[in-house]
Amino acid sequence: MEHPYARLLAASERVSWKLEEVLPPGSKLDFQRVFLPRSLVDTSHAFLSPPEQRALNHITGNAYLNLFAFVEEYIVADILNHAQAYVFEDEHKLRAMLRFAEEEVKHQRLFRSFRTLFEESFPTPCGVLGEAEHVAGVILLHHPLAVMLTTYHLELVTQEQYRMYTRAKDEDIDPLFISLVRHHWVEEAQHAELDRLEIDAMVEGVGAAEMVSVFDDYLAICSAFDGLLFQQAGLDVDSLERAAGRALPGEQRLEVRRRQHAAYRRMFLELGLGHKRFRECISAIAPEAHARLDATLDAWAKAA
Repeated sequence: MEHPYARLLAASERVSWKLEEVLPPGSKLDFQRVFLPRSLVDTSHAFLSPPEQRALNHITGNAYLNLFAFVEEYIVADILNHAQAYVFEDEHKLRAMLRFAEEEVKHQRLFRSFRTLFEESFPTPCGVLGEAEHVAGVILLHHPLAVMLTTYHLELVTQEQYRMYTRAKDEDIDPLFISLVRHHWVEEAQHAELDRLEIDAMVEGVGAAEMVSVFDDYLAICSAFDGLLFQQAGLDVDSLERAAGRALPGEQRLEVRRRQHAAYRRMFLELGLGHKRFRECISAIAPEAHARLDATLDAWAKAA
């Protein structure tokens, strides 16, 4: 029987890509098209002109990729910790985890290269979150299983988001941006399977009381990330005003921030907590936790 980590390593090697293939020198973004489909963000505020709505979509797309680079900071550190445990144990596991970490670093390079291209091309500055290393350190203080559940959640999010692109065939989306999302997804699909293998191994010996603590930590990470998404939504409002060359009235600022926050929450949190495969994982390791996840989703729905 084929070693499961060896199988995933082989799959990773088959779909691997190089940064210069995805974002070659001379790449250009098409600012006459949007970056994100309406299923991910709806920028059609009645008080914004069509060019302002499109600019807000571009601002959101830039922040969206930066947020992935942001969270992958902790993922790299965590996966290297897992790899360290396999140095003298299992060659297949070690190679698979090291490749996982290397690919995550490559994704960060891709998103940062995109950000450079965006900043060189977009007419006004756009704010994005910083201090990723500090946030990574805070996340890694939580229970290791909670951290791996968060990673699994985020890997599944990338897959669901790409499906939304495939369903948006009637929307005029920049092909280069779609390519970035697709190449990210194709490698994260292997990572999600590795996450699940790690989770299944980590739950052994975790008792009921400790599992409650695991989900305390997992939901605490989600809550902290939600706070960062709220900050990014505020930065988006400022970026929109610079791009539009005008100040929005107070109520309009609040409405843009509210809807931006709701969009980011859906992109990065709701799509993960409600994902079929994530829920199947929860059923296998802690079925009683479903109620807590549902309560969190309900609270977010009421706040939207």
